[in-house]
Amino acid sequence: MPELPEVETVRTGLEQAWVGRTITQVTLRRAGLRFPFPENMAQRLTGQMITQVRRRAKYLLIDTMDELVFLSHLGMSGRYTLITASEVPRYLEKNASSKHSKFGELTGFDGRHDHMEFCFDDGSVAVYTDPRRFGVADLFERAEEPIQSLLEHLGPEPLENWTAQDAARDAKGNVHRLRPLYSTSVLLLVSVISMLVKLYTVQVFLQFFQPINWCVKTVSQQKPSSLWLNRSKKFS
Repeated sequence: MPELPEVETVRTGLEQAWVGRTITQVTLRRAGLRFPFPENMAQRLTGQMITQVRRRAKYLLIDTMDELVFLSHLGMSGRYTLITASEVPRYLEKNASSKHSKFGELTGFDGRHDHMEFCFDDGSVAVYTDPRRFGVADLFERAEEPIQSLLEHLGPEPLENWTAQDAARDAKGNVHRLRPLYSTSVLLLVSVISMLVKLYTVQVFLQFFQPINWCVKTVSQQKPSSLWLNRSKKFS
C-alpha cells in the first residue's frame, strides 16, 4: 500500500494535470472496486471542471465546479497513468473492450486491470489501474464531506495547525477503541493524528515512554477470558 508521502506525490501529479481541465468522458469497466461505484458516477462526472485536488490522510479528493467531490483511494495496488494529448493518438487504433483498455501497453497487464478512464477537454487521458481491486472510488456533494463515512473519523493532518490539547481531546474520546494489550494503539489511530508513520511512531513511543509497566498492570487486571477475546479479535 502506498505510504503517505507517495500519496502526496500522486496528488501533486494529478493537480498539475487535472486542475482547470473538464472531464469529457468517464469509462468504468467494473461495477466497483472494494465497494460498488456510486450510481451514475460516470454521468455525474462528465462535463465537470476540476478545480482542486486535495488529500485527506491517504484519500485523494478531487473537487469540481459543481461542488462535487470525487474520492479516490489507491488501496494496495492502485495507480493513475497520465497520458498526454500528443500520446493518445498512438493508442486509438488499438482494440478496446468492455474489460480491456487500449492503453494496456502503458498501464500493464494488457489493460485487463484498467478499471476507470477519464478523458479531458485538452485530449489527455487518465487511466486508473488496480490489479488487486482494493482501491475505493466515491462521489458525493462537498457539503456532505464532514459526515462522509470514510472521512468523518479522521483526525487532523500532521502538518495542519493543531495543538496538543486538540490531540489529547481526540485521544480521550477514542480510548474505548484501545485493546488492553496494545498500548501503542493510541498513537496509531488515524482518528488521533491522521496517518502517522507506524515505524517511527513505535520507535518514538518506546524511546520516550515505558509501556511495558502499563501493559503488565493492564494485563494483571484482566480476566483470562477477556484477554483471550482481545487477542482473538486482534489476530483473527
